[in-house]
Amino acid sequence: MADTVNHAAGFRWTIIGQVVGQGALLAGSILLSRALGPSDFGLFAMVSVIGSISGIIVSFGVTHAIVQQQKLSQLQLSSLFWFNLALGILFAALFFLGAPLLAGFYDQPELITVSRWYSIVPLLTAFTNVPAGILTRDLNYKSQAVAVIIAVTLSYAISLFSVFHDAGVFAFVIQAALYQALLAIISFVWSRWLPSLSFSASSIIPVKKFSLPLLGSQVIDFLFFNLDVLLAGKFLGKRELGVYGRANALVMLPANNVGQLLAKSFFPIFSANQQQPKVLTDYYLRSTKVLLMLVLPALALLAFTAHDLILFLLGDAWLESANLVVLLAGLGIFGAVNTFNDSLIISQGRSKLLLKITIADKAILAISLFVGLKHGIAGLAIAKVFAVVLASVPRGFVVLRLTNINFFDFVKRFNAVLVALIALMLAELGLIMISGALPLFLRLVVTTVPAAGVYAAILFLMKEPALDDLKKLFRFNKK
Repeated sequence: MADTVNHAAGFRWTIIGQVVGQGALLAGSILLSRALGPSDFGLFAMVSVIGSISGIIVSFGVTHAIVQQQKLSQLQLSSLFWFNLALGILFAALFFLGAPLLAGFYDQPELITVSRWYSIVPLLTAFTNVPAGILTRDLNYKSQAVAVIIAVTLSYAISLFSVFHDAGVFAFVIQAALYQALLAIISFVWSRWLPSLSFSASSIIPVKKFSLPLLGSQVIDFLFFNLDVLLAGKFLGKRELGVYGRANALVMLPANNVGQLLAKSFFPIFSANQQQPKVLTDYYLRSTKVLLMLVLPALALLAFTAHDLILFLLGDAWLESANLVVLLAGLGIFGAVNTFNDSLIISQGRSKLLLKITIADKAILAISLFVGLKHGIAGLAIAKVFAVVLASVPRGFVVLRLTNINFFDFVKRFNAVLVALIALMLAELGLIMISGALPLFLRLVVTTVPAAGVYAAILFLMKEPALDDLKKLFRFNKK
């Protein structure tokens, strides 16, 4: 019972960090997008996608390993830290020296300077992994939430200040570097952990057995999931990439916020209940329903109001993103579910199985994207959604086996959510028809708030149990 209470409290702090942190991120991203435009946004995306892959390799799955293994000695933790740091130095050097190659690949000479300044980010990432893993293992979500809020807010504030001093695309680099630096400092302070001056390669062999397949899965997953970004930048240009990237970011905002939030919160619980299948199944079913109950209406409203929302937030320079948002809505739904299912699979120590699934579905994704590229950014969007939907099949099959859930019994649990979603969409269509002459902001309010109210009212009338689970997660207990 104590674990449940601690987890609920942890979840509340995680969502506070996610909502406030992502709110600051969204506000900062919108202001930077308005100030710099699609071309600068696309130029930075060319660098950051490669930088993010470097960050994943540097991280080496350490945070997940610390949580999944539960008990690691000081020698093991210190060895992992020094190993991470060595990888950080290596990839920072590779990034710096390889800048001309990256610029040549995209045929964008200005990427040389941008890439060399960005090379510090993989190095800074190396400092964060072990203390962040310790905080997650100990369910210390409060410290992590506050750390994210501080890091996001300060890094975006300083990067926005740099825009007014003609920093241009380097404002994005400043934000990324400051975020990692602040997160590392705060994580060390609040984890109350420091590495010892010792290293033992043999002490991290058990961790490597878990981390290597996970790392392979993460790199392949990220690389191929962002293959559309590489293709758009290479063959369509930085402006088209900026437009495509902004649409993708808007769609993945609710999916990432809710999906990663639940995945991060429940991963320690899934890991702790590896030997208790009934408890594991109960947690999975209830958390999945909360996930879909929140993501489905958010993406439906986003798709219906894409044109007005982008015009209001970003301005008419970004209106090309609106149609892409509609096309990519399915990506957000299945992307969130896949992220959550991956978390469950990893928590059960099945990282090798996940690697095999990832290799297979990413091969399908690559073929789809190369076919879709012939039809521009719209073709890329459709191809990516198709592949991600297909990728959910093997993941879903594995999860159903791990939790001993019958597929049809699983689907039946979502009747109320589906009924409420249909009602929301019908209400949205009616509201759009009657609000066309209203001013932009008022039209956005009229076409979203009442429809969301209809959705919530139907769930309440049908006595959807997931509403009670959601309330419990946010109910602060005095004990």
